[in-house]
Amino acid sequence: MDFLNRWWSGGPSPRTLVNEAKLGEGSYGSVFKVKERRDEGEQSFALKVIKFDTSQRDFKEAHLLQTLDHENILKVKDIGFLSEKDEFHFELWNSRGLFRNFAILLELCDSDLKTKLETMEVVDHEWSLEMTRQLLDGLRYLHTEDVMHR
Repeated sequence: MDFLNRWWSGGPSPRTLVNEAKLGEGSYGSVFKVKERRDEGEQSFALKVIKFDTSQRDFKEAHLLQTLDHENILKVKDIGFLSEKDEFHFELWNSRGLFRNFAILLELCDSDLKTKLETMEVVDHEWSLEMTRQLLDGLRYLHTEDVMHR
């Protein structure tokens, strides 16, 4: 059995995702706001598309992230390989096939800490303490799971 195929949570059918907006871009790839339509309704996610020079270590890391469960750590919903049907639609497959990009489907947050800090005129002391507590609580959880944040 292929080493990677052991991890995918989906079945043989792809998850069809509608691209709503590009949220950002970095050295590893791009992040999009996507929507998935299912029988039980629509749900929005963040889709991190990683440039496909990924190694086995990257796949192992993605799988490890999928097992983490803590309120202060972004939840990985699925991992897979991406095909672009067109600029507005993605399909997340559970096997590599001929696809170029590896992708991680994440819960979607309203904002991120960097944007929040940039838009605040004055940083409230109590808010600052609470954010620090949450960051350290998430880091503590990672360390108890023998995960080191890099």
